[in-house]
Amino acid sequence: MMHKITIEDKYIIEQIEDIFKCNKLYGIDYISYEYLLNKLHISKDYLDKLLCIMQIQYGMIGRDDTINDEIKYTLLPEIYYDSKWSRIYESFKADNRLKRVLLISDTHIGNDSLYNPTLINNVYEYAIKNNVDCVFHLGDLFEGIQNCNKEEYLNEYQRQIELFMKEYPNTLNNNIMTYSIKGNHDESIDNILEKDNLDLRVLNYLNKSFYMFPKRSALHRYSHQTLDINNFKIKMTHEAYASIDIINPYASDNSIASILDFNKIDGSLNKTYNLLLSGHRHCAMAANYTNSDCPINNLYLTVPSTSNFNIDKCCALIIDFNYDENEVQSINVTSLYSDIFNNIYKNETFNYCFTERQKTLRKVL
Repeated sequence: MMHKITIEDKYIIEQIEDIFKCNKLYGIDYISYEYLLNKLHISKDYLDKLLCIMQIQYGMIGRDDTINDEIKYTLLPEIYYDSKWSRIYESFKADNRLKRVLLISDTHIGNDSLYNPTLINNVYEYAIKNNVDCVFHLGDLFEGIQNCNKEEYLNEYQRQIELFMKEYPNTLNNNIMTYSIKGNHDESIDNILEKDNLDLRVLNYLNKSFYMFPKRSALHRYSHQTLDINNFKIKMTHEAYASIDIINPYASDNSIASILDFNKIDGSLNKTYNLLLSGHRHCAMAANYTNSDCPINNLYLTVPSTSNFNIDKCCALIIDFNYDENEVQSINVTSLYSDIFNNIYKNETFNYCFTERQKTLRKVL
């Protein structure tokens, strides 16, 4: 997937850099895709290639995403160029136009036992029909490279990338973006890309409606991202706050207390984030943090695997945001189930209010 960089590419990249610098002189830090397209008079495919080089291979520009608004780019300081860790600059935010989000996780593309493209497509079709604004994928998009010898390694990587290209829903025409973080299984795919100075952001140039954040965290083993909705903070992470990896979907609600390990929850996180989302456990669960020294209400959701693991069980969640003017006051959480034929239907919905102290919540969805 690496772009071969020509002399012409370098010349136009210099032009793009000059456009950014000239705008900065007038106090304009962010430039839209359409603005660049109109200034340069080049094809969209060629601009896509150049932006990919500048953002991922050169580390020259950062991306600004506001849900339900156009994507913008900003020129980073030159000291950041060609620096692996500086290229993780991202801005991710929303306002009260964000009404409804679909949550999925652990699709494991490439795993012959788990991966179910029909189920994934049906979940997306349900989301489109029910006016979802965007989709959050909580990691393990791919199965990754597991137990392969050296000869099979690159072939398996290519197979999984091609499955994504051919089968993952493209919802660009529906104005629905999917924002994803990396999971532990995605790390091996990223390791291959790093050899060509790339990362999984290149998926956006294979499917314009899909974007994977590159960030990693010092506090968590895998990548994470924060979404800010007018100071209502959502933490997206692949693996968080539980003492075991996969919970038993048939366990009673009372068993959740033994599954959650609140001793591992960092106090500063729970004083900062209102809504915590994680994947990895393959099952759906809701819990809150009710420690008396925590000044804000927190809801923690584990997002189920949208795969064969959850046929005839909860395979996705939908969140509806309820606002008082511009501030999130509460959310409705709806569990989506699949039947044995991969049909999607709405199951239970519960409301969680963030403006009043809540009773202890421990719930399998």
